[in-house]
Amino acid sequence: MITGTTRPFSQSLRQIRIVIDDEPEATPFGISVVVARHQTVLIADTAVTERPDAEQLAAIALRSAGFARWMGIEPRIAFISYTTFGNPPACISRTFAAR
Repeated sequence: MITGTTRPFSQSLRQIRIVIDDEPEATPFGISVVVARHQTVLIADTAVTERPDAEQLAAIALRSAGFARWMGIEPRIAFISYTTFGNPPACISRTFAAR
């Protein structure tokens, strides 16, 4: 599904969650696939889980690594800072932007 220009992300996500069969209590996350000339990179994103706690981040890292292995890619995990490109404006994003 390609989305973003015709409807808000949150609306698309609600529709996707109706049809996926995830584990109960699993923390949802997204993965972007970047295909370059000589490599493919997977980038996991917490965009579907706003402000995940440490346990959720760990679960996302483990599930992302498992998915990478399933795709035949040796996983390397790195955490980068929170950003929503300023939308929606929130206290937490202003805190990170000020640093």
